Amino acid sequence: MKRKWTLFLLTTVFIFAGCAQTEADEPIENHPLLAKNTGQETITASYDPYPFTEAVTKADLIVEVKIGTATGEVHEPTPKTILEADVLQVFKGETAETLTFFQNGTEAIRVNEQLLLQAGDVYTVFLKETVNSVEAEYLILVEETSLYKVDGDKIIKWALPDEELDDITLETTVHQKSGQYQQHLDKESFYTLLTEKVSEQDEDN
Repeated sequence: MKRKWTLFLLTTVFIFAGCAQTEADEPIENHPLLAKNTGQETITASYDPYPFTEAVTKADLIVEVKIGTATGEVHEPTPKTILEADVLQVFKGETAETLTFFQNGTEAIRVNEQLLLQAGDVYTVFLKETVNSVEAEYLILVEETSLYKVDGDKIIKWALPDEELDDITLETTVHQKSGQYQQHLDKESFYTLLTEKVSEQDEDN
């Protein structure tokens, strides 16, 4: 499988009041990849992400969802949270009006300083069906690299900018502490491109 994971030693981050403010090349309020300073244990993981077109091919389901509640956690082989979400729009695949999926990390353990998705927020997510799991139907394809937050008329790619999306990129920001780059994309153009890619693959099949 193309995805590669490297998990490093668990470390505990202790926070002091003066460390709450972050620095960035450009201001990023409530940076979604930077965990708030709450003392959780953290895991650092490296990913081998798919380029956009290949991610469309690899995903079993691509949907716009409104995040609901966290319904539970699993801890083996890696810590994950089980999230429920309402389906707002389907770009690829078939699903019910609600679904469940895994996100890496829990309330106590975070992966790559990544915050858990918050109830009420809207995302476009690329998902893979789980195998032999009764807890959740799907998992995120290569984790935060396939998460796109809907923010008004923009889409924010959570991590690892993709050259295939350069033509619809409004700006790219980077946080000095986390080192994560984020692409801010034109929402209408992103959804048009996504629909075109899915249609092309349907024709090829």
